[in-house]
Amino acid sequence: MNQWTAGTGSPASTGGIRYFTTGPTSVAIQGAAPAPTNTRVVTGFNGDLYFSNSTATTTACGIWKISGLATEASTSTLVMTLPHQGTSSASAYDFVFGSATTCYVADDRSIANGGGLYKFSTADGGVTWTLVYRISATLPAGIRSVTQIPTDGAPKFAVVTNESGSTFPLATPNQVWEVADAGTPELSTSVLLFEGPSSSILRGIRYIPGGSSNVNLTGTLNLNDTAFGSTPTRNISYAVKQGTSTIASGTVLADASNESFSISVPASATGAATIEWDGSSFLLRKTSVTLTGSGVAVGSVAVQNGDVDNSGEVDAADIDQVIADFGDTSGNDSDVDVSGEVDAADIDIVIANFGGVND
Repeated sequence: MNQWTAGTGSPASTGGIRYFTTGPTSVAIQGAAPAPTNTRVVTGFNGDLYFSNSTATTTACGIWKISGLATEASTSTLVMTLPHQGTSSASAYDFVFGSATTCYVADDRSIANGGGLYKFSTADGGVTWTLVYRISATLPAGIRSVTQIPTDGAPKFAVVTNESGSTFPLATPNQVWEVADAGTPELSTSVLLFEGPSSSILRGIRYIPGGSSNVNLTGTLNLNDTAFGSTPTRNISYAVKQGTSTIASGTVLADASNESFSISVPASATGAATIEWDGSSFLLRKTSVTLTGSGVAVGSVAVQNGDVDNSGEVDAADIDQVIADFGDTSGNDSDVDVSGEVDAADIDIVIANFGGVND
């Protein structure tokens, strides 16, 4: 089992992002300073690790990226920077990728000092992220946790606000708000859902489609043209959709060419649906399924390889990228056969799949 944790520690060298397999032993993933050691939330997205860090004087604050699902010391890079406001330092907590091109970051400062929900976007497959705006409309306090709520309209999120006071009953208990991103900070809205008891402090929130009444879609994901060396892995994201509504999403962590999957969906969801598969150097593929309220055996699903730059097409740019990365052993997407090294076999695979496009 592969697990990554975020946190702090004393001495500071014991904090940061750590990798666990089984038992109590862990490995420090981050490299040397200025990588932050007081970290808060870590998640995997599109085959890479992302994490947030606390307010600090020696390092910037925001969302950091570690290329690949690292299991040993690796370099982290700040890819989303939260701005200071006046004398108030940024304070990143939870975050959620709203789509392949957007990320929303919770900041628990007061609203007056820059707290709220920050929206970032990317136009180059996640290499660079740009701050779009901050959503703070009617929120009474900064945010500690955020989760996305599936919807057919404007993106919506449930957020947990920061509490006020350190003794019980709290001066201002935590609240859960629904935030709708309407495309501009002025038009975006926030609606109070409920308030926590004055004798408790809320910390996290997650949307789980269907609650406990779920069924599983099972099958095998075939990663074409892969050999998989002893340690490489690939993270393939999936989204189960009915129309434009996403009813389930997640990732399949593959360490073999044929990887079994089990996707939990609400038993209440029935009828035609589509599973969208995407990630790493594989083109987006769609699998049609019929949801019946019971478990469904999906069977084998094949994804086509070769889209190194995640443009949606296997083209000359992908060949150029593999050539540029020739000899690399870091496990990046140019290693399309996941052998552990970018070599001639990877060039051959891209050429063989030349012209392939996303579904």
